[in-house]
Amino acid sequence: MLRRTSLGEQEVVNFIIHKCKEAEVTNPYEAKAWLLTGSRLTSTANFLLQYEAYQLEKRLKNVDGTAYAFDQLFRKFGNHIKEDISEMTNAVRISTLSKGKETLDQQFLNSVFQSLSKETQMEILIQCTEFAHILFDKCQTMLLLVKLFPDTINQKNGEMLFTLLSSSDESDAFSTFRKMLVVELVPAVLQLSPNLTPSPRFVILLNQCIEYYVIAQQHSDTLGDDRWEKLFQITDQIGGALQWSISPFFQSVSHSSSGTNSLESLYQALQLGFQHRNHYSTTELAYITVVVFLRCIVEYYELLRNSSTFGGKAKLVLVEVFSPRPHMNINIDPNLPILASVSPSVSGNQSQIIQHLLTSIKIWEMVSTLKGEHIEKEFFEILYSMKSLNLHNWDVFKEFQSDYSTYCGQYFQQNVGNMQSSLKIASMYCSLNNFKSAAEFCIKSVAEAVQKDGDFGNGSREDFSFYNPQVYNTDIKGNFIFQRRVHFLSDNRAEVLGYAANILIRCFHESIDAAKDDRCIGHLLILLQLEWPSGPAELIFTHILETIKRNGSFRYFPFFSEFVIEPDFLETFMSISNHQNKAVKLELFPAAASSSGRRIGTRGVEKGSKTEFRSSMKRQMMKNGSQNLESLIARFLNENEIDILNCFDDY
Repeated sequence: MLRRTSLGEQEVVNFIIHKCKEAEVTNPYEAKAWLLTGSRLTSTANFLLQYEAYQLEKRLKNVDGTAYAFDQLFRKFGNHIKEDISEMTNAVRISTLSKGKETLDQQFLNSVFQSLSKETQMEILIQCTEFAHILFDKCQTMLLLVKLFPDTINQKNGEMLFTLLSSSDESDAFSTFRKMLVVELVPAVLQLSPNLTPSPRFVILLNQCIEYYVIAQQHSDTLGDDRWEKLFQITDQIGGALQWSISPFFQSVSHSSSGTNSLESLYQALQLGFQHRNHYSTTELAYITVVVFLRCIVEYYELLRNSSTFGGKAKLVLVEVFSPRPHMNINIDPNLPILASVSPSVSGNQSQIIQHLLTSIKIWEMVSTLKGEHIEKEFFEILYSMKSLNLHNWDVFKEFQSDYSTYCGQYFQQNVGNMQSSLKIASMYCSLNNFKSAAEFCIKSVAEAVQKDGDFGNGSREDFSFYNPQVYNTDIKGNFIFQRRVHFLSDNRAEVLGYAANILIRCFHESIDAAKDDRCIGHLLILLQLEWPSGPAELIFTHILETIKRNGSFRYFPFFSEFVIEPDFLETFMSISNHQNKAVKLELFPAAASSSGRRIGTRGVEKGSKTEFRSSMKRQMMKNGSQNLESLIARFLNENEIDILNCFDDY
């Protein structure tokens, strides 16, 4: 506290300052003389006189004089010149840390700072960090300390970092303070002060670094390609400060794999760490696993949402592709590998998408197989402790969980709320044998795609077959092997229709033996045209024909004349209608096409009826070249939704 001066002394001080300012206009030296006289007339050091001396030298732009006056003022009255200290520190900060243009006043103050002794410079910055109320300013000043005094500041750096942590909001990963802390201050401190005393607070610091690079950088418009390398480096540095045996994990992986941290090399190194986990502490292995896992699922999520297609960018959705069983009582061999494919509309990174999913799953299962062990518990504790991640509500993690369930075939109806894709929901319902709900979401998806991109028109058909023989494995006889398959589906209108048909084909195929009438078989026949010709489609068509022959009849009007145009199908029905030993009774064309007013079919043996049937078939055959099949199937689903859903009422 300043000593209270007597009234007479205060009057002297005011008089001296007045005369100083008056003389400054014409003679700066006279002004300085007045201040010198004042210092001799007052009994003790007077703050107002010394502050006026500083301001006078500052107005005169005298660097050395200003530095001397500021030094005297700072040592005697440091708590009374906080604004001046902040002003000078800000000038140094702009000069040292910022790329912005300095003002003339800032250039002058920076020169004054450089004229002070190193000891005074450091004391100024330390004091500035202590009274700064804004975390960002405090962080910037600490960064100045680290950059300007790398040899002087060592253990104090760690303490200052922890002071910052205790004042910060752990849940705000998007603040400018967190960015400067993680991107600039922490790496600088760890690099310049390698011998910091280990402290549990470094773990809190690592959490904040992970959150920033995972969450904030994900939402940044200036997303750097090297963000993971930066996170790896910080993890290694903090691991070194904590004396982890596994550190520097990421640097070692990079050196052993030609300077890169590829997913495969990281997973292999992590797998080796798990095999020798007795050599490491639970915490260090858990943190390394968390960092690698988060990289996998974040990049996977970004690949799904930013995949390049021939039409621009597309969001991909992982779904299960349903293949026909060679025999209805045969199930998939669980020992066979799961096939994975990517939309043919995606260009460039198809293998990356699959690799990211598989690596994420392998890490997840590697941890999960150790259920009950400390490593498994700590892995999840770390993930849930990061407030900014908010794991259960984090879109990235929810996407992974959903796709993990799809890949493994672990479907639960309560997962519907987490699914944003109608086709993904349809896929799940189909796997659960809830065919009516599956069909409902399929029809909804096609309607949404047509509404978004317009009708298919009469253009050439796009090939998005889900029975593509190149995807499936075959046995020595050339027959395709029945095994599970997942597919990354794009929002391409034709692919959406093709996958909706894939689900509906499975639904109808599984239902035909229990169907109460022929609509189930007929609807299946219409949809099967999208997959014709292919081995799996031939398998289903054979089953359809066997069912019709066993029943001895097939009644499917008016749908047949509206929607069945595949020449191979039409020729086959012509053939079975003329079978000499056991002709099948067919009713396929409505009465409107008949001059006699009766439905056209093959009931009875009337020659006229058969002639009309053949004529109708020929007219039907003519439609094949004039109608777009995709447009036809989309119209079938749109116009007959109620009838389609009614087919599954009794299933």
